[in-house]
Amino acid sequence: MGSQPIPPGDGAMKLSTDLIRQMDIGSLELRDGDNRLRLDDSPLSAYLAQRLRPRYRYAPGLGWLHYNGRVWRRVPDDRLTTEVQTQFTALFTEEAPHVDGDRRKQIAGLLANHRVRAVKGLLRGLLLEDDSRFDSRDHAHLLNTPNGVVDLRTGELSRHDPDLLLTKITKAAYRPGASHPDWDETLQALPDPEVRTWLQARLGQAITGLPPTDDVLPIWYGDGANGKSTVLAFRFALGSYAGDISERVLTARPSDHPTELTDLKGLRLAVLEELPEGPLSVRRLKAILGTDRMTARRISRDTMTWDPTHTPVVTTNYRPRVVEVDHGTWRRLALVSFPLRYRKPGQPLERDTDRHGSEGLRERIKHGTAQQEAVLAWLVAGAKRVYTETGEQQLPVLPTRVREDTDAWRNDVDLLALFAAEHLVFDPAWAVLSRDLFAEFTRFLEAHGHATWSDQTFTEKLLNHTLAAEHQLTKARVRAKQLSWPRWQKAPEPPAGKAVQVLGVRFRTANDDQEG
Repeated sequence: MGSQPIPPGDGAMKLSTDLIRQMDIGSLELRDGDNRLRLDDSPLSAYLAQRLRPRYRYAPGLGWLHYNGRVWRRVPDDRLTTEVQTQFTALFTEEAPHVDGDRRKQIAGLLANHRVRAVKGLLRGLLLEDDSRFDSRDHAHLLNTPNGVVDLRTGELSRHDPDLLLTKITKAAYRPGASHPDWDETLQALPDPEVRTWLQARLGQAITGLPPTDDVLPIWYGDGANGKSTVLAFRFALGSYAGDISERVLTARPSDHPTELTDLKGLRLAVLEELPEGPLSVRRLKAILGTDRMTARRISRDTMTWDPTHTPVVTTNYRPRVVEVDHGTWRRLALVSFPLRYRKPGQPLERDTDRHGSEGLRERIKHGTAQQEAVLAWLVAGAKRVYTETGEQQLPVLPTRVREDTDAWRNDVDLLALFAAEHLVFDPAWAVLSRDLFAEFTRFLEAHGHATWSDQTFTEKLLNHTLAAEHQLTKARVRAKQLSWPRWQKAPEPPAGKAVQVLGVRFRTANDDQEG
């Protein structure tokens, strides 16, 4: 590198760092041939990079990160300013007693703000890491804990390692085989053993950092006081691996700014507790499930692209409204019902599903050390179950209870299925005029208090519905053969020529109602 000093100010920060980064900084000498301290920015920044690299890295989308011996944490920009000042002060303190006055003034110039800014700017390039290397999917099988790094494939524990670039850490230590009566009691909120076993594998897979292989979003559903919030308290054992995400992740319009999606980076468990009423954003749902790459940016930061590591879990007191009727949407949804109602000690048990709860159980799961260690051991055991001998993951199929509850939910919110059940009979010998079918559906929506659809939307959703495939419905412009008419059509006039019809269906009649 040249020995000419870099002019102060912003120009110093614009020095190309590519050449510096290509150098072996371990070979850089901080002193010249006369054993004098080299004061230009290039060797100083390379020297500091060598000293700081074990503890500091810079990523464009994340900013500065510091390693505390267990985990990398984001730190404010001022932290590096202070660090550079501290290092320069140490150099001055070491060198000042051995030089004359003029040289001492030159060395003291290192402490000037513009010199600190210039070197800190160069350090960004020297300590640069790609955003995607932090919490990389390459380390999805690793879980960082206070007492070491767990290999979720085997349950083995190893030492912490800064080069793993892990920014998350559990709150609970890993104690293989740990158990606790409080956690056993908490799981009884799901009385079906098959559901409990499935949930353990499901949540165990979630902490692996790989998206679920089936792209399913579990939605935990039940009225208040049903125990789901106590079960969900397991997330506190996961520390920074689990986080609450904004409801906008699932309910925002597709055109909204994707800032909230950055909350998902590095998370293993993404919790949306108590989903607000309103329709699910299916486009956003598909964007956070079963996608190979995600792109978003934080405010005032560069855009990041990363491999997803998160598994969402949503809880709700009501079954969300899903307008879409396609198979691709519903195959991504699984309703996990919490059927019990917990009563306080002394309150009467009024239903078959009433139980007396344990006072303070949720707080003990959230904050108890032994309870959290039991939770983490249970999760790691679930993770080990989903790994096959080849290292691939295989999730268990949906339990019968979850599948039946999901089907019932779909039947209740699927407006086309409800409309068909109330107003139509599928019959290959019959047809209806397309305009009459749309008019009948519009009357159905208005009668049930729903917003009306356009004719185009109705046709697209109907023909893409599973009912259309099951009963081979088609839409065509043909001559009328055996037309069916809605009941409100008092004096129907068959079309004289060809007309747009939906084939394979007719309107329900009074006789159909009597026959049940």
